[in-house]
Amino acid sequence: MQYEQSAHSLWRLGPCSGTKLYSKMTELGQLEVREDAGLRWMHYNNGSVESVMSLEDPSNPILAYAQAMMSFLLFQQQPKNILNLGLGGGSVIRFCSQFLPQSNITTIEINPDVAEVCSQYFGTNTHSSNLIIDDGQRYLNNLARGNSPRDTINSNCKSQYDTILVDLFQAEGMADCINNNTFYDDCVQCLSPNGVMVLNLIVNDIDRMTDLLSKVWKSFSGRVICFSLDNCSNIIVLAFREQFQLDPQHLLKSRAIDLQNNTRLSFTHYADSILKSNHW
Repeated sequence: MQYEQSAHSLWRLGPCSGTKLYSKMTELGQLEVREDAGLRWMHYNNGSVESVMSLEDPSNPILAYAQAMMSFLLFQQQPKNILNLGLGGGSVIRFCSQFLPQSNITTIEINPDVAEVCSQYFGTNTHSSNLIIDDGQRYLNNLARGNSPRDTINSNCKSQYDTILVDLFQAEGMADCINNNTFYDDCVQCLSPNGVMVLNLIVNDIDRMTDLLSKVWKSFSGRVICFSLDNCSNIIVLAFREQFQLDPQHLLKSRAIDLQNNTRLSFTHYADSILKSNHW
C-alpha cells in the first residue's frame, strides 16, 4: 500500500477507474480488481491501491515502494530462502521468480480472498505450494520458538531465511505487529547469520516514525539503514542480523548499475539514497 504520483499516473487508479474485473465484500472491506491502459490493480473501497501489475511486463513491480524493497539485493545478491510477509498482488513473487530463480520463496497471507484474487488475476497460481494462509506475526512467532510447520524449508526454524520482506497492512493502515518489539525480535531469530529484514513503512507523524524505528533499532542492535522515496510517504528500512560492512561507495554504485541493467529498477537511486541518508 502506498500513495504516490508517477509516470504511470497511479494516483488516478481507484474505485471509479477502469474496467471492474472482480468485486467481493471481505472482512477488510470491498475488495476489487480493475484494469485500464495496460495496468491491473487491486484495491479496497477506502481508495487505497494495494498492488499494481503491468500486463506487458508483470515481473517488474510498478509501485515505487515494491521496487525499493528489492534494494536488499545491493547487500545480498543470492538469497537462498526468502520469507515474504504479505502477498498483496504478488509483486514480490513475480519479481523474485524472474530475477532470482534459485531462491526459495515462502509467502504468508492472512486473507484467503487476496490469495484467490492473486491466483486468478495476478499470475501467482504457479507458486501456490509456497503460499501459506496464516497471520504473518503468528507464523513468524511460531518459527522463532521452534514450532516450524511441516511445509517450511527445514525443521530448524532459526537462521532459516536470508531475507524477510515485511509489507503488512490492514484496511486502515499498517498491521498492529509493526508496532511490536516482539515481532522484530522474532525477525532476528528467523534470519540467517547474514540475513536482512526489509520493512515498508508509511507514517506521516514524525514522532510515531521515530518510535517505530527505535523498536527496529533495538531488536537489531543498531544494524539498521533506511531511506525515503520521492513523491510518496513510504520509508524503506533494511535491518541486518549481524554486523555488516558497507562497501566503499564505488563498489556499491557499481553493483547498483549491474542490478539496474538486469532488472530496470532504479538501484542507482536506491544506492544514492542510502549513502545520503545514512552516515558511516
